[in-house]
Amino acid sequence: MRDYSLLINKKIYIRNILVFLFFGFIFFLYSSRIEYGSFGILIFLNVLILVIFLLTAFKPKAGLYVFIFFIPLLNSVTTMLAIESIDIPLYLLFGFFLGFLLSFFEKDFNLKFLHGFF
Repeated sequence: MRDYSLLINKKIYIRNILVFLFFGFIFFLYSSRIEYGSFGILIFLNVLILVIFLLTAFKPKAGLYVFIFFIPLLNSVTTMLAIESIDIPLYLLFGFFLGFLLSFFEKDFNLKFLHGFF
């Protein structure tokens, strides 16, 4: 016998979409306001955010270690390169947090629905 609604799947799916759209919109607004002093920093930072996001989405503990490793390493890179200040740890936090949310919701989804099917 089924003791759950078939609409739970759609509710969680819509909730995840709304959460990711919200945080993606905040990240876009924040990143569009920054004027980078170097195009290389822009590329490096966005690639690093993507790597941290993907790593955290699949292996949250490894993503946390990489995130913690890069905070002191990149915190003062704008001062050393004498370019306009960028909040690099905040950018890394955006990538880490979105990956963590994806990982958390995926586990939540699997626990609720795979248990019901088997």
